[in-house]
Amino acid sequence: MTDGTPQGSRVVHDLTPGLMSSDVRAVAAVGDGWLVVSDGWVNGSARGVALWVVEGDAMRPVYNPWPGSSNSSAALTYGQLVIGPTQAWMIAHDGVHGHEWHRWSHGELSDDWIVIHR
Repeated sequence: MTDGTPQGSRVVHDLTPGLMSSDVRAVAAVGDGWLVVSDGWVNGSARGVALWVVEGDAMRPVYNPWPGSSNSSAALTYGQLVIGPTQAWMIAHDGVHGHEWHRWSHGELSDDWIVIHR
């Protein structure tokens, strides 16, 4: 995050604290926030490559194709992060079916909600 000066520049969130680096695979703007595909840590537990939301100074995981500590979904090994009007799409491994399409509705960022009527 920066205001354009060295003194006003800082890290928003360190996904992998310490000497190790995060494996950031994609970044995309959606509404007033950002989507990031990367590995990282949450409350002391490693997360494999997952989808994160950045809102201002806050960052949180919102979708993990292969849940569990340190499972690597290998997201975006094939293809790229695709942002549609209401959803984000990526190819990732879920631990069962191999690499498949996964989607996440980004309505909370873009204010474009999907409403299903019965």
